[in-house]
Amino acid sequence: MCKAIVTLPALQTVPGLTAGMIEVMNITGKLIVQNEDEYVEAVFDLVKNEQYRKRIEREICQNHDLLYNQKQVVDEWELVFERVLKNLNI
Repeated sequence: MCKAIVTLPALQTVPGLTAGMIEVMNITGKLIVQNEDEYVEAVFDLVKNEQYRKRIEREICQNHDLLYNQKQVVDEWELVFERVLKNLNI
């Protein structure tokens, strides 16, 4: 599914991953925001402007392959899982 998601990385942790994905896919819409006011505005734009939302979702569908087969991404996930296992003492 290729759905537009607005993310505010400064206030949350997992959205940092989403922001990275948006950047890798070169999505042109305003999906990464810096504060709560921008968040509300970006969500409002997606909800109220169907043509804009569909364009963003098309970009996501067309570019999602950019997320795969990237050594840097695989290396970063490896570090994440190593930290998790270390914190679990496994």
